[in-house]
Amino acid sequence: MAKAENYFAVGKNNIFWLDPDFKKHFYGMELKKGEGELLSKDLKRPMTFQEMKDDFNAGEVELGDIDLESKSLLINGNSNIFFVKDKEGVISAVFARRHPGGWCVHVGGFADADRWRVEDRVSFRNLGASLIPDIEVKIGGKVYKLVEKI
Repeated sequence: MAKAENYFAVGKNNIFWLDPDFKKHFYGMELKKGEGELLSKDLKRPMTFQEMKDDFNAGEVELGDIDLESKSLLINGNSNIFFVKDKEGVISAVFARRHPGGWCVHVGGFADADRWRVEDRVSFRNLGASLIPDIEVKIGGKVYKLVEKI
């Protein structure tokens, strides 16, 4: 199976800039595809990552789901945002912007409180899974942590 560095590299797949942090987070990982339907939503208001997760019930995607040749990606300079677990199992936001010279691929922390612009696009899986593993639910006097689809 292909690795992240085989696909996400300057000069490959029309990438002309790659965030150095992308290599730290994702190089060495296999490019596997996730299960379930990949959904996309254009932002209608400025939103944080947490608001996207809450409003769209946005679950993470696999690194291999990011296809820079996809016709569903924005190519107008706005961001295409994906929530992906890095090699340490931490959710990061990978965002790709298409400029005249090609793709700029960035990585940011999920906890980043910046607001993303109207017309940026987030792609996700709606699996009922939580991006934040410390959400707790109390049922019958017992406390459960929601970390995967139930």
